[in-house]
Amino acid sequence: FGWIMLVIALGSLFFAGEEISWGQHYLRFETPEALIQFNRQDEFNFHNTESKYGGNLLNNIPRQILNLAMVAGIVLPLVLHRRIHKSEAREKLWYWLIPNYRVIPIAVMAILFRIPDKIDKLLPEIPWESYLSMAFFRASGEFKEYCFAMAIMLYVLSIHARMRGRSRVLSGIS
Repeated sequence: FGWIMLVIALGSLFFAGEEISWGQHYLRFETPEALIQFNRQDEFNFHNTESKYGGNLLNNIPRQILNLAMVAGIVLPLVLHRRIHKSEAREKLWYWLIPNYRVIPIAVMAILFRIPDKIDKLLPEIPWESYLSMAFFRASGEFKEYCFAMAIMLYVLSIHARMRGRSRVLSGIS
């Protein structure tokens, strides 16, 4: 269980580091020349890089993993609702790892915010300066990342709350 929490912590650290470009804007350092060639935003991060073969594995793979996690955050609490409340469930590892129902709304938002990206590809070109573009299309990726971060935080907090409740039961405090 500790290894799983370590992976989540390291993944969250990577996610936060990438979003703040590893402190580039706070510490005011320049992007290395080698990275500028591949980074579409001229920032010191890896998720905005493009490979010479097209695509971006350092963005797409983590994003797909998080998309799957969002689906799990919706499906698992609903499917396993009855099993969670059985007393023997606390003895199983899955009980401690499945997301709490409180993750569902933000996970739904993370998934639904892919819709503006899809619509943008179907519509004729919308000028980047327009309010419509800024409000719905340009911001959708950042909002989706915000939803990912919120879902991760709620997931970890739900595990913490369950563990805290378990320690109270084990110590005899109600």
